[in-house]
Amino acid sequence: MDEITEELAIQYAVVRREFIRAGGEEIVERILDRLDDKQQLELAAQALSYTEQPGGRRELARLAVANFVTAWEGDPDAPDPV
Repeated sequence: MDEITEELAIQYAVVRREFIRAGGEEIVERILDRLDDKQQLELAAQALSYTEQPGGRRELARLAVANFVTAWEGDPDAPDPV
């Protein structure tokens, strides 16, 4: 696990514990608020590798965090494994 992924996992756990009833978008925003500019920039750079959407640092970092949260929580619409 790389450093930024580890930091996202930590921040996800903290936000999930503090905001138990938060929905996905609120979790993403709370995580973003907890990251510093350098961390957001690193996430934005990662997001550029898989999106063609133009955007600023925070918008691209939001996309990366949203992908992380979706992967971490799993797809609620996916069928249960057999």
